[in-house]
Amino acid sequence: MFQQEVQTMMNVKHQNIVGFIGYCSHTEQEAVKMTRKHVFADDRERLLCFEYISKGSLEDHVTDELRGLEWHIRFQIIKGICQGLHHLHKEKSIIHMDLKPANILLNDDLVPKITDFGISRSGETSETMSEVRMYSPQYCAPEYKLNGRMSFMSDIYSLGVIIKEMVTGSTEEPNVDRVHRRWRHRWKNAKHMSLVYQQQVTKCLELAQRCTNLEPTERPDILVIIRELNEMDSTPDISNASISTVEQQRNSFLEDMLGIEPLDLHFTAEHNKQTSGSIKLTNDTDDYIAFWVSAPSRLPLCVHPNKDVVPPRSSCRVTVTLEAVKKPLQKKHCTEKFCVQSTRVDKGVASKHITGDMFKEEAGKDVDMVNLMVSVHAPKQLLIVDPLELRYRTIELNKPSPCLIQLTNMTDDYVAFTFVLPQQGNVLYYHVAMGTGIMPPWSTRGVVVDIVVKEEAITEMMQCKDTCIVRSVVVDKGLRNDDVRVEFFDDRIGVHEMELDIMSPFLIETELLHIYPAELHVSSEGGANEYISLANKTDDDVVYAINYYDRRGEDEGFSRVSHDKGVLRPQSTCAVPVLCENKRHYQVGVMMISGSRRYRTADGFFDNYTCDKREELMSQVRAEGGKAHEALLACVVRTSPHPDCKQHQVG
Repeated sequence: MFQQEVQTMMNVKHQNIVGFIGYCSHTEQEAVKMTRKHVFADDRERLLCFEYISKGSLEDHVTDELRGLEWHIRFQIIKGICQGLHHLHKEKSIIHMDLKPANILLNDDLVPKITDFGISRSGETSETMSEVRMYSPQYCAPEYKLNGRMSFMSDIYSLGVIIKEMVTGSTEEPNVDRVHRRWRHRWKNAKHMSLVYQQQVTKCLELAQRCTNLEPTERPDILVIIRELNEMDSTPDISNASISTVEQQRNSFLEDMLGIEPLDLHFTAEHNKQTSGSIKLTNDTDDYIAFWVSAPSRLPLCVHPNKDVVPPRSSCRVTVTLEAVKKPLQKKHCTEKFCVQSTRVDKGVASKHITGDMFKEEAGKDVDMVNLMVSVHAPKQLLIVDPLELRYRTIELNKPSPCLIQLTNMTDDYVAFTFVLPQQGNVLYYHVAMGTGIMPPWSTRGVVVDIVVKEEAITEMMQCKDTCIVRSVVVDKGLRNDDVRVEFFDDRIGVHEMELDIMSPFLIETELLHIYPAELHVSSEGGANEYISLANKTDDDVVYAINYYDRRGEDEGFSRVSHDKGVLRPQSTCAVPVLCENKRHYQVGVMMISGSRRYRTADGFFDNYTCDKREELMSQVRAEGGKAHEALLACVVRTSPHPDCKQHQVG
């Protein structure tokens, strides 16, 4: 492919083909050890050098009709691509075979230049078959994709898809009336030029349809395409008399659409700060127009109103709100696409009458769909914090358990920082060594945050939603670490804050209860109580039971030995003792139900509960619209050291 591209590029020179400056090819042999001997392998370095193209690829500039490049620029780009393809087909007999927007570059003057000739073929192989096929699916001619047949008409098919994309912003089959309406809306302040442009749009859509004909012989030659485009590339005085009858008929019923401004909104996701922006919907027609805004769900964005009716010759405002962000964005930049649908309605229709069915396309009914782009940017962070949460993998009672946080200063400034930890408790508290200081430019350091948990703290850990705040601010170079304290940040301007969640370890989360810990440690002596914490995060009562199962035999499964039961109120937590016994091969399960009309108490359900009826009773609860779930806890036996074992100190 390298030699093929070099040979092609050395033979072509045209203003619409990327300029080829030179190449570099260097090969060295390296001895590589195989199973029984050394084999000399070629180590190749190959480089191609092209002219610098400043505006990137055409792919970066493709947009719909309402935004982006003006029509006259798009039309000249289409003509330039055709001129470059004419040079390849008619003067150099080259089939490009991978024509697409990503392989068309734009210079400072937005002149298109075709590039990437890695899979190009000589026209002498026209109508030949290819066993090995490389192509871009959306732009590839069907006869090559299916049968490997290649010809100049393969490039014409790709050109047709590109023309369609330049006119509409999409490779899909367009709704022609909608395309014209959207362009007319954009041109309504330039009525004289819009007549010329409208004919050019019509011609381009017609050419795109002919170029993408499934039968290669029905596609137009590149000379025909250029001739027809040149006929449209003029700006004489145009009156309605010179416009075709079809165009005049289209103009008579193509009413203006609902105006939307702006088409792009930009937000910065500030920590714990809500931000808003608005779009203006303008109805310049004599009809009532209903609209519906379909909002995405990945980001905390709220639209109000998301549906309404805009009366004739009036406008309304729609507010888009970015809710306060509790955690930093995982990406520096996120873009969501809102769809604003609109259609004409009768005078008496109100907001409450608007449904999604009103915007279904039907014969004789115009429905416009406009994409509103909402971009959310992460605020500039002085420090990169990793990870974004404090997660303690293991916790030993009454001993500090560490979690490492890495801070990175990727700026040219000195940055002071401090860790603001949760309020200390009697049974659960945090400690951080070197939690305040100054980071020089382009530096990294680790901060260890310890948690100390006493035996009584299990319930407190389940109830709390602890967070740790990392505060940072730019400071002068000469400031000392001793000068930075927690209160130092209170009166400073430009303080950044990042909130880190503190996660409980080994937590089982079900749809009804959160259970901590997920692992029970059983003494080898047995007979002792362990405590587990149950947290009801729902808005309904949860009936629960702690079941102890005993294996009756190798193939007989488990039988229930006994259970403790109770009811946990909404949004509450309790600590429950669990009897640990190592003399049996037992298992501990937490059975829970909620929303059952029949079983509102623990006694009502669990007095009838046996292993044999377990699935039957759970199905019964679900059939009544309730929920039923069982969590099984892992049990680990701690063995005491043998009395004969002696500890040896290594000196």
